[in-house]
Amino acid sequence: RGWITEVYPHLAHSARQELTTIYNCPDVSRFRPPTAEEREAARARFGMVNGDYSLGLATTNFALKGASQLIRALSLLPEDVHLHIAGGRGSGRYKELAASLGLAKRVHFHGRVEDMRAFYHSLDMFALPSFYDTLGNVVLEALGSGVKTLCSDRAGACSFLPPDQVIQDPGSPEEIAKRVIMLRDKEIPAPFEPRGAGV
Repeated sequence: RGWITEVYPHLAHSARQELTTIYNCPDVSRFRPPTAEEREAARARFGMVNGDYSLGLATTNFALKGASQLIRALSLLPEDVHLHIAGGRGSGRYKELAASLGLAKRVHFHGRVEDMRAFYHSLDMFALPSFYDTLGNVVLEALGSGVKTLCSDRAGACSFLPPDQVIQDPGSPEEIAKRVIMLRDKEIPAPFEPRGAGV
């Protein structure tokens, strides 16, 4: 709605036109915070080591969803932070990027993940520094799973996050890293519920 009224401002001021947002809502009833046992099993399943902080991304379009920027941001984060990427298409150049930055052991490509609930259960934080998403179902799934979540302002799902968890410039690894560090230290009520109506 915001993008439409930005391009066609007369729609925002017309008494005859009312724009209603209809959310493409995923089945969030499938996603809930894990028990301690489920979290431990999920972390073992994805090869996560105790003491490592797991940052996640899920996509089949690495370029559009900001995988390069997220990998570059990882080079600015503490060494205990590891990036786990679920998605099975065209990861070759991103593996090369991680290796070129000395991050091959901290960036983990899991390919197509059938059990996304387990993937979310394994994470400490989820990030979607997308350059464009009308919504971003993965953000709502992560929130429903009780995962601390960052999202760019280019994705509609940013409407469900407080402003300090919204990435203003998804092209900036520095901003992404700064927000990861900020959110890592932030206390989030559990379960972490998306704010706003429609979810």
